[in-house]
Amino acid sequence: MSTPDRTPVTGAAIKQAIETRDGRMLAGFYADHAVARVIDRNNPPSRPREVRGKAEPRGGSFPGTAEHPLHRKQVFAAALKRVNMSGGSPYVASMP
Repeated sequence: MSTPDRTPVTGAAIKQAIETRDGRMLAGFYADHAVARVIDRNNPPSRPREVRGKAEPRGGSFPGTAEHPLHRKQVFAAALKRVNMSGGSPYVASMP
């Protein structure tokens, strides 16, 4: 059974990955089936958030990605037109 090639975990490697904001290098420190428990203000020790394994980043099809800036602009322009054409405030329900 062979192990996948991963970046060796050293203090210098972690420092470099954090300083250069290299997400791929940081993810390379973990195995594919790793479980990370997040404990912070929003996730107390009694209910820690668990992140399991490596998955593709979420939101890839959202038009807000850097690859589709024109499409993102068109989507939000169309939404703004719909709000303006409705005649009412988008924050307050209008009564008939």
